[in-house]
Order: sequence, then C-alpha cells, then structure tokens
Amino acid sequence: MANILLSHSAFILNSFENISELLSEINITVDIARKGGDHVFGNYHVGEINTNLGVTILDCACKPFNEVSQTIPHLTNDAHKTIIKLLWMTSETPMNSYTLEDLNIEFNGQHNGLLGLSFNPSMNSDLEITNEKTWFNFHRQYFVEHTPSRQDFVESVKDYFPNLHFSSSIASGLANFQGITYPEIVKTIIYHLTALNDDFIELFEVHHSEGADSVCDMLEAKFSSLDNSLGASRDANGIVELLFKFTDDARIVREFDCNLHTKFESYFELLNPNHTLKSNRIYFHQPTNDFMKGKVLIGKIGRHRETGFH
Repeated sequence: MANILLSHSAFILNSFENISELLSEINITVDIARKGGDHVFGNYHVGEINTNLGVTILDCACKPFNEVSQTIPHLTNDAHKTIIKLLWMTSETPMNSYTLEDLNIEFNGQHNGLLGLSFNPSMNSDLEITNEKTWFNFHRQYFVEHTPSRQDFVESVKDYFPNLHFSSSIASGLANFQGITYPEIVKTIIYHLTALNDDFIELFEVHHSEGADSVCDMLEAKFSSLDNSLGASRDANGIVELLFKFTDDARIVREFDCNLHTKFESYFELLNPNHTLKSNRIYFHQPTNDFMKGKVLIGKIGRHRETGFH
C-alpha cells in the first residue's frame, strides 16, 4: 500500500496536443492504484495551474465541456471528466504535496509516489507515476528498498507482476544463490522479473509460433545494448531439478518443466561479477493457454541447476 499524490509541477505542460491521451492514462492509473489498495490524493495547487490558453485547470473543471473545448480544442469530454475527478480528490489530501516533492519522505510509514502528466528530469524517477506501467515500477522499486523475507517474497510482489505465476519453491531457491545472498541482489532480481513480465510476455504474444527458444534470443538481444544486460536461453528437457509444481486459482496442481531461464550476466549491485555469480538464474516456463490464463510460470530464482536428467 502506498500514498500517491498529484504533483503540481507535473501538470504544467508546454503543449496540450496530447493532453487527452495523457489524462486517459492518468485516469486508468488512478483506478488501478485504488483497486490495488493505494491511497490516491489530490493537490489544491493543481487547480491554480494556468494552461497558457486563457483558463486554469480549475476553470476547466468548473466550466461546461462545450465551453472549455473551444479554448482547449484537444480536450475530449472524457479528459474533461478526468480533470474534475482529479480535483475532487483534493478534499482527501492529507498533507501538502510540495513537501513530498521536496523531501521525498515517507508519510505515516508508507511509501509515497507522485502522479502527474510529465516530470522534470531532475526528479527521482523511482517516485514518478504517469501511467499503469510506471505505477507497477514504482511498487517494484519499493521492494528494492524494503526487502521482504524469502518466505514472504512471492506474496509481497505477485500483485505487481500480473503476467507471472510463481511456484511454491521460490523461497528455497532464494536461499541458494551462488557467491552471493538474496538480500544483496534484490534490485537485479526485480529487474529480471520485470523483463519477463513486461518484455518476454510481449515478445511471446507476437512470436510464439517461432518457439520459446527464439523468443529468449529476442529478449537477450533486446537487453544486450543496455548497461544491465541479461542472458536468456533453455536447458535440456527432462532435468529433474527443473520440474516445478504450480497451483492455479482452482487449487489444481500441475507440474511444468521450467528449463527456460534468464542468466544474471550483470548486476546493479556489482561492477564486475565473476563467472560464479553469472551462473545465477531465474528458471521459467513459457505461457500456456490452458493454465493461469497464459502467464509466465516462474519455477525458481536462484543458483544454476546441479542435478541431471531423469
């Protein structure tokens, strides 16, 4: 759970050509955040912002859409309704959001984020929320700073990785990394899970007919040019250690061969990882239409396999 406040500065725009698209994403994000248990608060100062087109944000909320649309031609009726919704939220604001922007502090012991249309590059990007994707990233970053125990890891993070489903073996895997311990590399673990949740699933939806091996190659290629690269490939079939049990929403248990894996080629926490450290993995199975609505199945997060075949 987190506190998310409208950011005054993030509602100041130089151009209003895409304002309706931005407000649509904000509206969706507010609903997702509240459904996820977050408190979303407004900001009185947002209403004072001048649009540079002759009206303030408060004017937009108080005037009929037909009148406002003549001043801001790119504003749709739905976007107008979103402005009204955002300003109504100010009645629930617990504190001045300027304080949060200046200090990046926690309020009532909870994680704080800032919601807006666009942000200054000098802001702490971990706090910025502009759409559904950045809302997920905001929560994922929280676990880097507030590491859950091995036993609580899946329960803590699962809601923020909606395209992943975890086996019951995750806690034991987290206890057995090679050359390093779980609390030391949480950011790298979250990075790999994000790649599987956001990127692998997207690539698989488009290229599944080419096979999961090819999609792994595409994932690795996509990350190869980044500072924090990752490997992705497949082990042989039928390795006992890579068979994991998964329970679906109906409590039906099925076993899957999780021989696909990402490889920890680099770490956020380490400058030059040695060969031993690079052998750590996240083992998974590609989406299966008849199980958990096609989620990526995460079998193990931990060290390289040790055992052989059946």
